[in-house]
Amino acid sequence: MEHKELDFGGDDLYGHLKKQIALETEGIEIYKQQIESIDDPEVVGVLKHILDEEKRHRKEFRMRLDKITK
Repeated sequence: MEHKELDFGGDDLYGHLKKQIALETEGIEIYKQQIESIDDPEVVGVLKHILDEEKRHRKEFRMRLDKITK
C-alpha cells in the first residue's frame, strides 16, 4: 500500500491550525450531508455525535489560532 505525503498546512503553528480548521470544516459538511441522506435513526444518532465533536474540535483550533494572532 502506498501512502501519500501528509500536508499539515505549513511549517509553523499558524499554518497547522489553519489546515486543521479547514479539515474540521470539511468533515462537518460531510457529516451533515450523511445525516440528511441516511434513514437509520441509530446511525444518524452516531453521526450527530461525531458532528458535535468535529464542531468542538474546530472551535478549539479557532480559539488557539486567535491566541497566537493577537
